[in-house]
Amino acid sequence: MWRGAIGLGIAALALLLAPGAGAEVRFNAVTTPPEVGFGSPGEVTYRIEIRTGATPAEFRIADDPPSWGARHDVRPGAPARHTGSELEGPGELMIAAVAAVTAPLPLRAGLLLSCGGRIDSGLTISGETLRIPARSTSTLISRWSLSESPPFGFTDYRPVLRAEGPGISQRIDLPKPRIVGPVGVPLRLLRDGPRRAGRTQRIRGRTDPQLAGRTVVLRLFGPVSRRDRTVVPGTQDFRTLARAKVNRLGYYDYRWKPRHGGQYGAYPSFLGKEGSRLRDHGCPIPLKVR
Repeated sequence: MWRGAIGLGIAALALLLAPGAGAEVRFNAVTTPPEVGFGSPGEVTYRIEIRTGATPAEFRIADDPPSWGARHDVRPGAPARHTGSELEGPGELMIAAVAAVTAPLPLRAGLLLSCGGRIDSGLTISGETLRIPARSTSTLISRWSLSESPPFGFTDYRPVLRAEGPGISQRIDLPKPRIVGPVGVPLRLLRDGPRRAGRTQRIRGRTDPQLAGRTVVLRLFGPVSRRDRTVVPGTQDFRTLARAKVNRLGYYDYRWKPRHGGQYGAYPSFLGKEGSRLRDHGCPIPLKVR
């Protein structure tokens, strides 16, 4: 059934894994749907046909989730996460334990900034082992749920899949789902050294140079004293500090004169559509004022 989808334009790619110890395994991958967009059904399925040679094959599929394609301080988490797998055809699929590792809330006083409303590592440990008989064809179905945040234009939703086993060590190439429709705006502030109260300082940031001439809003929270109890502000707790223009290189900055010392937090946001660009905001960074 899925073979017909190839004729409809869904990309497919076959690769031959190293035959060591006489094991020969071929993979042919198809991505459904071939196009994804913000607000569309939030799942991508990879159907991976597995063909074995004269000997049976046993190997593990290790998966690494995709990244947003930008620095970690632009957006938290991953654009897609593995939600399940199944095997069609002869063979056996053994799914390893899955563990989501969450970092504990640091026990310290003062300002604690979170991105995306949570403080966690986003690390997931998972894997699958397959046993496929000789001279057979099976299909591994791997499902990935997409983030509710809009992708950037350069985001790649594909995970990295590797087959590892006796005589087998190979990355499995997956056809890339094409992003269509509106996209988010990568925004981040650049970290700088401590500031002094009463002195003018620069708050600098960077975004897509294609937004040259547009306005980025800078939002601020604080000050908070180190002697205060732990404070974890949400985006609604920040106030507008300034509006800064993006230059032709994608940079923006604002001259800020803090009146009081303490711990501050700041993040950039883009509030209006620019062509196919959606409103978006970056992760907050700490600003220390002495």
